Amino acid sequence: MESEEDEDGNDMEILLNCEKDCDKFLDPKITRVEIHKESEERTPEKRKEREDDINDDDDFITVNRRKTKVLIRSNSAESQNQLRVVSKKKDDEMNNLANIEVCVTCLENLPKQMAFARILRCESIKNVIRIKYKSLNKVLIQFQEKEDAIKLMECQKFIDMGWRCQLINEMSLSYGVVKGVDLELQEKDIMDILECNTEIVSVKRLRRVNSENKWVDCESIR
Repeated sequence: MESEEDEDGNDMEILLNCEKDCDKFLDPKITRVEIHKESEERTPEKRKEREDDINDDDDFITVNRRKTKVLIRSNSAESQNQLRVVSKKKDDEMNNLANIEVCVTCLENLPKQMAFARILRCESIKNVIRIKYKSLNKVLIQFQEKEDAIKLMECQKFIDMGWRCQLINEMSLSYGVVKGVDLELQEKDIMDILECNTEIVSVKRLRRVNSENKWVDCESIR
């Protein structure tokens, strides 16, 4: 009897061990299936979220780009208008300065630039911007103020020296040619002989080329 009971007990232990082994083999399969199902359920949700984010971003970007373009164009137009106004003011100032220019002429050679500036300083003529020589007996003096230009034209010392001073925008000189003047007469003698209703500023004998290709005085004066 005891041997039969021992055999039954051994059989039960074997069955229990078999069940435990089966459970071990089944658990990982069950967990893998569950994990796979959960992952399949999550992927469509993530795709929907990404699509929603992309659509939202596209709408936001297009609206912002349109607004910034309009602002940039308006700012550039305003800056261009401001630059035009500033450049126009500078041009007007330069034109006003160019108009205040005195032409000084003389029959004899005028002093050089440093000596000329020294004479102007001695006569208290100020605000001189530029002294430009056109020839040995003609110079242009540019002033900052018109009062100083008038002071130069009314200076008695320059009148005594035989200088003729006149504003450029007020100059109105006309030239005439007289022919048949004797070669023996000098320019000073011709000035005393000639008579005219208007003031004769200067007399200059003209020159011509002779048969030897040399410049000589002619019988015409200007």
